[in-house]
Amino acid sequence: SNIDLSVLPIFRQAILPNRSGSEPTGKGNRPMNDWSPARDAAAETGFTVVMLLYPGCTLLDLIGPHTVLAALPGARVKLCWKTAGLIETDGGVAVEADCRLEDAPAAPAILFVPGGAQGTAALLDDQAVLGWLRAVGEKSQWVTSVCSGSVLLAAAGLLRGYRATSHW
Repeated sequence: SNIDLSVLPIFRQAILPNRSGSEPTGKGNRPMNDWSPARDAAAETGFTVVMLLYPGCTLLDLIGPHTVLAALPGARVKLCWKTAGLIETDGGVAVEADCRLEDAPAAPAILFVPGGAQGTAALLDDQAVLGWLRAVGEKSQWVTSVCSGSVLLAAAGLLRGYRATSHW
């Protein structure tokens, strides 16, 4: 087969720490890409990705990033919700939450939030979930989302001081 792998260096550069030393800074002058030798060592032993899995989230918004993040060397991905077990997405496909919010790692390398229509709207007033996002997001190295997941990050106060976008 003729598979073009020429994008791999670009992909690698996009997902691995920048070692140039001239990194942009984020909130509180914290480097947005804070590489250190200790992080290289952590990559050898692994890192944790916490993904919020909630009723009515959009399956593609969850599974696409899950596929990419889970493929990274050393990644340990946790799908977290209020209860462990099957959670129905907006298309009716159930995905298993393997971690309750209260048991989730408190300071993962990556916190990820998928989008969804009614599912997202239902969480905008859920102070338990928004408080959890805020607490975990403040301790995560990276906070990211797809689509309206950014609305939940904003509702949790995690986008204050940052420029963010969504197609909504």
